[in-house]
This record gives sequence, C-alpha cells and structure tokens, in this order.
Amino acid sequence: MWRLYLFCLKNINKAPGLFHFVGSLLASIKYFLCPPDIRRIVRNIRLIRGRNYPIFKAFLLGHRVLVNFVHYWLDFIYLGRVAPHLLKESVEIEGRQYLDEALSLNKGVIIATAHFGNWEIAGFWLGENGYPIQAIALPHKDKKINEFFDSTRAMHNVRVIPTGRSTRCIGVLKEKGALAILGDWDFSGGKAVLDVDFFGRRVLFPSGVGVFAHRFKVPVVPLFGMIEAPGRYRLKAFPPISPEGKSASDILQAYVKALENVLRERPLQWYMFGEIRYAPEGINKNELCIVIPAYNEEKHIGSLLNKLAPTGYKVILVDDGSVDKTSEVASQYEFVILHRLSCNEGKGVAIKEGLAIAKKEGFKWAVLMDADGQHLPEDIPSFLSKAFSDVGMVCGNRMHNPEGMPLLRRLVNRIMSVIISLYTFDSIPDTQCGYRLIRLSAIDPDKLTSDRYEIETDIILRVREEGWEIVSTNITSVYHDTAVSYINPFRDTLRFIYFMCMDFLRRIARMLSGRRRDERDVGR
Repeated sequence: MWRLYLFCLKNINKAPGLFHFVGSLLASIKYFLCPPDIRRIVRNIRLIRGRNYPIFKAFLLGHRVLVNFVHYWLDFIYLGRVAPHLLKESVEIEGRQYLDEALSLNKGVIIATAHFGNWEIAGFWLGENGYPIQAIALPHKDKKINEFFDSTRAMHNVRVIPTGRSTRCIGVLKEKGALAILGDWDFSGGKAVLDVDFFGRRVLFPSGVGVFAHRFKVPVVPLFGMIEAPGRYRLKAFPPISPEGKSASDILQAYVKALENVLRERPLQWYMFGEIRYAPEGINKNELCIVIPAYNEEKHIGSLLNKLAPTGYKVILVDDGSVDKTSEVASQYEFVILHRLSCNEGKGVAIKEGLAIAKKEGFKWAVLMDADGQHLPEDIPSFLSKAFSDVGMVCGNRMHNPEGMPLLRRLVNRIMSVIISLYTFDSIPDTQCGYRLIRLSAIDPDKLTSDRYEIETDIILRVREEGWEIVSTNITSVYHDTAVSYINPFRDTLRFIYFMCMDFLRRIARMLSGRRRDERDVGR
C-alpha cells in the first residue's frame, strides 16, 4: 500500500487527469466485484433517497461512491502535497460568516464534519486561511502511511489528535481553540452513542459532537467539503449550534440535520462503509401476534398451541382447507383467532390471509410459524432481540446447524439463499425458513403475488423493496418423523424460477419508467 502512495506522490503531477480516470475505472470494477460494498452503498443511497427508491437504480448509481472516494484520496495527495499552491483556487466556501460568528464568541468551537466529499481538503483550506484546527483522526495501521497523512496535514496547519486522546480534546476546548470532529463514524464500538432521528429513522449516532459541546458550552459549526469535480471543491458551513439550553442529544440532532442537508444534495459522496446501528425497538405483548398457516396438521397443532399458550400472544391460525380435524383442535383454544378457507388454496394464500387479519386486528408485528411443530416457541425472544428501528423482518436461520435437514432440501436452500441474497444486495443465510418476525407496516399482503411455497421469497423481496432491513437469528428446527412435507422439489423449483424471472422483469420496467427522476445524481 505504501508503494502505491509513493507512486502517486512521484507521478500524479505529470498527468493528474489520467490518474483520476484510471482510479475511477478501477473503483468501478472493484465495486461490481465486491458484494459487501454493494450492500452497504445501496443501503446508504436508499436511506438518503427514501425507502421506495428503486433498489436496482441505487445499485447502478452506487459505483460513483467509490469513484468519489478515489477523487478524495488522489486530491489529498495532489492538492495536499504535490501542488498545494492550487488549493486556494480549487476551493470556494459558502457560509464563512458562520465560522467567524462562532469564533467571535471566544469560547472555542467544534467544527463538526463527516466522511463526506473531502473533509481533508476542508481542513487544509481552514488551516491555510487563518483557522488553525486540531482534528481527531483514527491512526492508520501502516505507520508510514499514518506519518504521511499527519505530515501532510501539518503542512496546512492541521494538528492531529489520535482517537482515544480525550484529554487533548478537552485541552483544545479549554484553550478556546477549534476542534474538528468526524461526527458520523462510531469508533467506540457502540459505547458512546445517542439515539437521533436520521432521515426519519432512529439511529445510534456517535455522541462526541453533542457531549463535548454540552459539557464545555462551546458552539458547533457543521462544515462539509463537497466535490464539485475532480480538483474542485465547495465548502458549506451552517449556522452555529448554540449549546445554551440544549442537551447533548439536542445538539447532536441539530448536527445530524445539517448532515442530512448535504447528503440530500450529494448522496453519492458519503463514504459510510461500516454498519449503521439502529436503535432497538421495544415490542409490547399486545402489539405482536403469531400467524400460523395450517393444512391437515391435527397431529401437531395441539402440541404447538399448548407450547404457545404460556407466551400470552394471540394466535391467528389460518386453516388452508384441511380435511382432518385441524380446525376442531384449534377452536378449543381461547387465544386462537381461527380463519378457515373453504378449500386448499396454498401456503401463500393462507399467509396473506393471516397477515391481513393481523393488520386488521391492529397488531404491529407478526411471527410466522409452521404448524407441524418444527419451530420452537422458545426462539421467539431471539427474534424480538433483533427488532431494531429499521428492521422490517427477522428471518430464522437453520443453516448454522442444518443437521436433520434432508440433504436435497439443504442443497436447494443454500442455492436459493445465495441467489436471493445477490438479488436483494443483502446477506440472508436461510431465505426459505418459514419462521420469521415481520413488521406489518413493512408489508402489504395485497402486493404479495405468490400463492404457494414461493411466498417466503415474495415476502423478502417486498420488504426489501420497501426499503427495510432484513436480519437473521439462529434458531433450532425439529424434524418429526410424522411430519408430512407438501413441497414438490421439481414443481416448486420451477415456480421459484418463474417467480424470480417475473419479478426481475417487473423491476426493470419500473426502473426504466422512472429514468427521468433523479438523473442529476449521476456523476455526483
């Protein structure tokens, strides 16, 4: 890695445009070959643009994020080290008066920025124009690269405080200096976070900006460096956030609103490649029900309902036209809402009926379980523990320990899970598990088009299409000798293939019909 820095340092001055072109090409190739990057970038774009932003469109735009990151990195070397004399003509600032206003209070100031655009160029410009700052920075693992970064910053009057040196940060503020903080990335491992509203979602944000400003009563100036073109930048400062009469959460929320402003303007310049932590969401017992589709399960349904009785949850049991005594057994339990279909219409129809009843009854969450006793009620708390504010569904995962699962089903399940994970730009280890927790506001039963066993896939695609996160939790599955499977491997695999093909064509048609929308995103 250090050799790459040296190569760029020695040669970028000869043809900076060529370096940006080649770097952009390599960044695009890397994007399309790296599913984890795709998943995180698509997630971020849809977070900013809204839940209904087409997932394929986000995927196609996503490579620009890595391209912009390459521009950031190359301009750090070129403008920071090789041609610093070009810095003044390469940067313009909007809202400089806000920075002067905060400094005129003679209390010190926190300059709150983010991993957005080019925060290093913003620091260079400030240091060169009479605003010497001390910036908190995570040291690079490679000592030579770390020294290169710190020495380049020092050339522009930017002093570095390594993460974890809180006493030095306190010293800067006590001396009424300017402390720069990257406020969007949590380096504490979740130990120093506050719950804020971020694009309408409850997110655990790093608390540093709010805590320092509140404790030392210093104003916060949100300031961000936007890439206008390779080698051209616009700094945007916002009005100072006064700490007077505000809690640390209030101050942090005000900074987050400023961050939202620039992210809406330049959604492809946010380099948040880590996981976003969403706030946990408590689920009251009266907000959750259990939906069970059943077909000829008189041998197992009684045992399952006996195990569910102590949980206190309402059970919506949809009898899919059973010809045995399934409904008779279920009707004996007071906590069961029984709905019987006149004939066998398929698992998909039964689940859609059950979800529609759950929404009509006012429930906010539903646990889907199979009626054959394969799923253990003891695993319900595990599902609830994963119900964060942006989670639309928690899928059960049997594949962590698939012993007892028939070999053919195990193989088909793994193949389908890989296909669906790639298709949704997500990582779902067990897409065919019927045991799952669903946020009812994340799914419209009327939009589910499948009637048979492809319903599990249909639900996943609709939840992801609506912009919700899908997570997994390990469960234990029990395979009974008396249990009867109605899955036909050949027929149901063909149905799955047909369903996926039709969904793909539908998404392409939807994307093409909305081509005019957000075309200004391209290149930003």
